[in-house]
Amino acid sequence: MKKVIDFIYKIKPDKLLHFIAGMIVGAIGAGIGAIMFKDELGFSSLYGMPVWLFGIMAGAAAGMFKEVVIDLILKFGTYDFYDIVYTFLGSVVTSIMIWILVLIL
Repeated sequence: MKKVIDFIYKIKPDKLLHFIAGMIVGAIGAGIGAIMFKDELGFSSLYGMPVWLFGIMAGAAAGMFKEVVIDLILKFGTYDFYDIVYTFLGSVVTSIMIWILVLIL
């Protein structure tokens, strides 16, 4: 457990904020997918895509939009590929957690 805590302390605050933003966007995307398209197996009725995929797609889209459009094209910030990665990873974590909750409930 100490290694996990040490690893978290080594993450830069900017990356942690991207991870948290990805978690929020992923939760919203997976929640919308679960509410709108869930069937009894935890899959959506939209082309058979799993519910968690909505959250992952939302997180990936949000991360890429922020970094590519806002930072790279519009020059409102500094582009960093790893910001996209951390946003994506945050959305993966919460999307899979919501999918597990959907299967349980």
